[in-house]
Amino acid sequence: MSEQRTQRRIVAILATDAVGYSRLMNEHEERTLKNFHTCQRIFHHAISHYGGRVFGSAGDSFLAEFPSAVEALRCAVEIQQRLAQRNAKVTDADAMQFRIGIHVGDVMVVGDNLAGDGINISARLEGLADPGGINISGHVYDQVRNKIEVGFHDLGKQALKNIPEPVLIYKVIFDPVSIAHPSQALTLAPTVSSRRAYVLAFAAIALVVITVIGFIFTPSGGYETKISAAQQHASNPSILVLPFTNKSADRDQDYFVDGISEDLITDFSRLSNLTVIAWHTAASYKGKTLQAQALGKELGVGYILEGSVRKSGDQLRITAELVDASNGKQLWAERYDRKAADVFALQDEVTKKIVQALAVKLTVSENGQQGSSATRNIAAYETFLRAQKYASQLTGEGDELARETYQRAIELDPTYARAYSGMAFSLAQSFFRSRTDTPVENLDRALVLAEKGVTLGYDIPQTHWALGYVYLMRREYENAEKAVTKAISIAPNYADGFALLALINNALGKPKEAIELINKAMLLNPFYSYDYPYNLGRAYYTLGRYKLAVELLENAHARNENALSVNLVLAASYMGAGRVADAEWIIDLIKIQNPEATLSKVEKTFAISKPSLRKAFLGDLRKAGLTD
Repeated sequence: MSEQRTQRRIVAILATDAVGYSRLMNEHEERTLKNFHTCQRIFHHAISHYGGRVFGSAGDSFLAEFPSAVEALRCAVEIQQRLAQRNAKVTDADAMQFRIGIHVGDVMVVGDNLAGDGINISARLEGLADPGGINISGHVYDQVRNKIEVGFHDLGKQALKNIPEPVLIYKVIFDPVSIAHPSQALTLAPTVSSRRAYVLAFAAIALVVITVIGFIFTPSGGYETKISAAQQHASNPSILVLPFTNKSADRDQDYFVDGISEDLITDFSRLSNLTVIAWHTAASYKGKTLQAQALGKELGVGYILEGSVRKSGDQLRITAELVDASNGKQLWAERYDRKAADVFALQDEVTKKIVQALAVKLTVSENGQQGSSATRNIAAYETFLRAQKYASQLTGEGDELARETYQRAIELDPTYARAYSGMAFSLAQSFFRSRTDTPVENLDRALVLAEKGVTLGYDIPQTHWALGYVYLMRREYENAEKAVTKAISIAPNYADGFALLALINNALGKPKEAIELINKAMLLNPFYSYDYPYNLGRAYYTLGRYKLAVELLENAHARNENALSVNLVLAASYMGAGRVADAEWIIDLIKIQNPEATLSKVEKTFAISKPSLRKAFLGDLRKAGLTD
């Protein structure tokens, strides 16, 4: 009998392993295993999505084959971006980094396994990569250059252990925390290292995308051209408030400085004849040096307000400067040296100075309302800002810390409207995320707190917003709509108000209205948070446009992989699109992140008013693997 011929083929091999895995296991085995399994799902999902196959794994490492070098590199970039986005949202102790190496070569097929120098070279390339980085061989570079918009740095030929000939190595240059959907980010990733260029470029792209989406869909189902952000701003003075710089010796004062910047944006958002860019977009420029003219051109704003805060004990120094974005000239500047307790009066004064400098026309109701504050107690204010920081973590631990801190703010100032509203929202969130053993009592208490917040701060848009969210969780849709509409009437530039109103319309089964509202929110907040593409994706899921829904919801998931609402609708959308394996993967992720999430609890907590839509949604989740 003749000897059986060895089967061979040319494939792209991706090799990866976790950085410092042994050390992490020694420090905390259970936590490391949990974090590794979460990262493992990111790998398996991306490898499957790009047509790859895992053929080997050992402890903290993976080996995968791809029929295409291009798809292997796309997969590697998406994995590193998803991991970087995850690491940005978790504690340092929970963060994990991986190295990746890719080589194209001839390998032997041994059953379901592969063997040969091609695999060894991939492993050696991975070992030389930076944490969170990607190295590729010259063979891969020859096949991917000019096909993927990433950069490459030639590391030259290097001798690799047990490899006879030196191998030409390239380091892949990509944006590690792309804010676009990772699969699409490959076409947006900068080929230069300039973060400034990337941020401005994305702003332009975001505005174009928003305008296109607005062009296609209207509540009537017809076609109508929406004005661009720049065109909208042209009718009124428009302003971007950049995050003030923290010049305090204590870097922990960032939360306080950000609070001042956000409060100024809130004050400006009240004015119907002034357009103000939302805080989330403004915060994306934190720590960056950008020219006012470039910002004005890309965001379509006429004016930039920037400044700094230095806090030392009870002493406060605030500088503020208003710049004309059309020519970069300073229109107004001031420096204030006051007691920290005077911060509220300073905010009022800065707001009024800007209104005067821009000659903003105030309505009768707006006269005298700018600078309205929910408290004049500096200790309560600082405590509230800390609570907001905890709440932004979107974790169970963060929510508990936030509620404890909101309670301290209330004790320091029993008339602090926004502290009551913050507590109400946090309780409603714990209900939605099934993080409470007393859901009915939680919502009842949330309603009492939200109503008290409105009573104490009737002229504050956030109090009505929180009340609207609580009503939505209670499925009192008419009351929810009224509350959020009131918030927008107080602050016509309130981007998150339009976003919540879109969510309410989604819950009511009115997807076209939701699309129009979220488009308005996106115009005011081009660097929007995850809940904006979530709302769009949910609307398209309801309309049965599953492919577009998946794209938008994957975008939202990339921004916040812990958001239960996003993951639920993404799983259902995957089922609608026929992507069963992806739907099952998301359900597995939900079970890890929210073990208490079941079909029965989703039915009780996920707001959908129409029985037919609720039945279809729960049916998709059941088919994806969510159980009772």
